[in-house]
Order: sequence, then C-alpha cells, then structure tokens
Amino acid sequence: MIGDLFTLAGEQKNSLIAGTILHVLATLFASAPYIFLYFIIKALFTEPLDLPQLWWLLAAIATSIVLQGIFLHQANQITYINSFRAIGSWRLKLGDRIRKLPMGFLINKQTGDLNSIISQDMRQIEAVPTLIYPKIVSGLTQLVAIVSFLFFVDWHLSLATIAGFPFAILLFLSSRKTTKRLTQNQKKAQISANSRIIEYIQGLAVLKAFSQAGKRFGKLEQALEEYKQANLAMVYKLALPSIAFGAALDFSLFILLVVGLDRFFAGNIPVFVFLLFAILSLRIYAPIIDLLDLYGSIRQMDAALARVTDVMQTKPLLEPSVDIALYRFDVEFKHVSFSYGNKEVLHDVVFESHNTV
Repeated sequence: MIGDLFTLAGEQKNSLIAGTILHVLATLFASAPYIFLYFIIKALFTEPLDLPQLWWLLAAIATSIVLQGIFLHQANQITYINSFRAIGSWRLKLGDRIRKLPMGFLINKQTGDLNSIISQDMRQIEAVPTLIYPKIVSGLTQLVAIVSFLFFVDWHLSLATIAGFPFAILLFLSSRKTTKRLTQNQKKAQISANSRIIEYIQGLAVLKAFSQAGKRFGKLEQALEEYKQANLAMVYKLALPSIAFGAALDFSLFILLVVGLDRFFAGNIPVFVFLLFAILSLRIYAPIIDLLDLYGSIRQMDAALARVTDVMQTKPLLEPSVDIALYRFDVEFKHVSFSYGNKEVLHDVVFESHNTV
C-alpha cells in the first residue's frame, strides 16, 4: 500500500514526506509524557520528596502536549491539503490515461469495472493519505519510541512487554493471502453488481419501448446475491484472525505480569518500575489495535490502490500530433452474421454504401 501511495504521489511526494516527518515528531512528543511519567513515579518513591523536580517534570509534560498539538496541526494541514490536491490530480490523470489506453484493455473490462475504478476505488483511496497512512506512521513511531525507552529501564520486562508481538506478526502474515483473496472476490462481485445495475437501468427504456414489464432480472439478482455473499465471507473469515491478533497482543500483558512479579519478589526491580511497565503496556499497542479495527477496510483500500496503479502503469497508445479529418464515409459489410443468444438476426450480410453520412 505505502509503495503504491508514493508511486501515485508524483509531484506531491515531497509534501507527503514532510507530513510524515511532522507526524513522527508529533508522535514522539505524544510519547514523551510516558517517559516523564517514569521519572515522576521514581521521584514519588524516593526520599526525601523533591517537589521542584516534580514541578519541572509536570512542566515538561505540559510542554510536550503543546508541542504535540502544534506539530500535529501542521502535519494535518500539510497531509489533508496536499492529499486532496494529489487525489484531484490522480482523478484527472486516471481519466486521461483511460482515454489513451488500447481498445483491447477496454474490451476486457466489464461495464462497471472502469466506473468502479474511477468512482469507488478513488473514493477509497482518499482515506489512505489522510487517515490510514498517518495512523500507521504514528502507531509504529509510538511503539518504537516507548519500547526503546523501556529497554533502557529494564530489558527483561521490555522483552516480556513485546513477547506477543512476534506471534501477532506471524498471524498477520499468515492471513494475508486469505485476506487478499477475499478482497479480490469482494471487488469482483462489486464490479459485477455495478455492471448488472448499469445494464438494467439502461435497458429500462428498451423494455418500456416494447411494453415489457421488466420483472425478470435474474442476472441482477444473481450479481447482488454474489456481492452479498462476498461481503459476508469477508466478515466471517476475517473475524477469527482479527481476534487471534488482538489476543496475541494481550498475551504480552500476561507475560509482563508474570515476569514483573517474579523480578519484583526476587528484589531485582523496585515497585515503581513494575508499575511503569504495567501502565505503559496498556498503551503501546493501542494505535495498532485501532488499525486492527480498520483492517478489512485497509485491505480494500490496498486493492483499490493496486487497481488504480495497474491502470496508470498500463502502456498507452501513441496519439497523433494532429486530428485526422475523414474524407470518405464508405460502409462495407463482408459476410456479417450476428445473433442474440441462439436467435440469429443477421446472416451472411454483404453490401457496400459509398459516401454514407
């Protein structure tokens, strides 16, 4: 997803990088209060109590919150403004690229395929640079920043804090193929349903012209049923991997409590260190769990990005430098036959018409 995003970014790539840097800085300042919390808890368990130090630490937390707000405001301004500019540019480039594509590419697409790419896929892509990408950057930055600091405090408890993370990654990687397949099936069903809807609406005028009721629309019903089943399959089959992923992350808390209590009763760590890890372990995975709730949507956005990228990377036809003016309007049929299903309406038609307008 991220690679496709930067590929499509084009002229807005530098702005996307600048927004990324600002999101990283905002997340680092958002993580700073947890680091200062360690020193506050440590000061509270130290005799005599150093009140000036506590006030300085509280001031540092307030400063971090203010700086987080400033950088986040700047990051959102750059991200949102340039993202919508980029998306508007992508729509124009996509429309221009489709115009230049060879006939074979267009013939191989269903009626609703290109409509889905231009409208629905682009609508899904809008959320990638404005919502999903900043969440991914912020979540990973916070995880790395806090875990790095915790390793400085006590590496044993730090390892226990991230004990479930490798299992969660394995579950995520093992479910990617299934998720990709389900997403592709859902997209195909959506395109088929769009095509059948367009055909049915366009055919209503013909039905009325021949005084037909139009009650028999089996293809449309079948397409909508397949689309419904594809959506249900995504919900049912992605539920278990999502639950297992969250359980693997929650398992880290259990390991932390076991290891922390063992080290505490063995006299290897003071109580405030154990409290610090217990508090932060509830926080460091929160952004990742938020992304987990959007996982199905993220995979759909990933598929949409891939489809748009595929169109943009398809080699267009060379265009003439000047428009060619037609000077002959001859029409010639050579042994043309055509059927609607099994009913033949044209059979071996041969005729010529010269200078037909």
